[in-house]
Amino acid sequence: MENILKHGYISTRPIDQSGVERPFFNCVVCHNNGRDSHGTADGLDYIHEGGTATLRNTVHASHNLSFDYPQSMSNCVTCHTGDQLDHVVSIAFEDYDTCQTCHEDLITKYGEHFPLPHDESYKTRNCNYCHEEENIGPKYAEIHNGGYSFSKYYYNPTTKTAVKWSDKVKYQIDNITYDSGLLTVNWRALVDSQTYDLKNKNYTNADFDFGTDNLTDQKGAYVLVGYLGFGSKDVVAYTRASTSINSDGTATSTLTLNNTTLTDYDVKAVKVGILGVAAYKGNATFDDSRHIAVTNITKNFNLETKKEEGLGLTVSKEKCDSCHNELIIHDSGLYRHDAVANPDACMFCH
Repeated sequence: MENILKHGYISTRPIDQSGVERPFFNCVVCHNNGRDSHGTADGLDYIHEGGTATLRNTVHASHNLSFDYPQSMSNCVTCHTGDQLDHVVSIAFEDYDTCQTCHEDLITKYGEHFPLPHDESYKTRNCNYCHEEENIGPKYAEIHNGGYSFSKYYYNPTTKTAVKWSDKVKYQIDNITYDSGLLTVNWRALVDSQTYDLKNKNYTNADFDFGTDNLTDQKGAYVLVGYLGFGSKDVVAYTRASTSINSDGTATSTLTLNNTTLTDYDVKAVKVGILGVAAYKGNATFDDSRHIAVTNITKNFNLETKKEEGLGLTVSKEKCDSCHNELIIHDSGLYRHDAVANPDACMFCH
């Protein structure tokens, strides 16, 4: 394995006191589940505000723990190579505590969503019995390589394959019009390429809830409009549009543009985006544990020509996904708008 660790002077093939080669043995001397917090003497305490010094917090977690583990193992090659990566992907773990060395308490957070629901009793069972020996559940290599996370992947128990929610559930902007100061956006949600009736709510009789009727905390799907100032692609102000659901299950969002903003910033175009996340078998507005990653979509619209125009992005979604992998951000706190996996959606604020 190449010496690609940040601490270049630390051996990547350490030998323990018994003479056995142990991958990352030196790392866990400092980064382990027994440490309560970072030491302050070396000036590291600010990194995660005194968070535990596990590998997950200090090495694998980025953007202040916004990575929702587990991530796809395909991301590991960014830092790790060779037989050490093979060891992580293929090793059979028996003890649930071993899983938590890198992952959070998956059973507590996601257990009820598994094809075979896992309650607290599963934490003390031999994981290998189902996942390696009896072929009852997916094997570890399959789980790791599939990015087995409820918020990012739908696991089909029949085919035993994982499908990205972003491939299964999509937003679509059908058209944008502008007349006498009123911007109108017609859009829809698609599930398996079929229009989903947004009137349906999971807490009645539907599989999905897009939360379009209650957006007080901006958790459900909604349309955001950004004013592009001075002929640029930069958003100088943004406002959430009002949304109503049509009889055919599609949506119409409207916004009367602010004349002062249009004049002061010489606005000739706007950015229109569908942001927010849906929920699977739950309430999109309030139930965080059931949210799924549906990729945000954006379009730029010229108010003078009344036609769509290019986004002007200098980075691609595919490059972002090489590390961020359907990342859901801003899902708590002041800006609860759940931006998902579209770098252009970030441009509303950044």
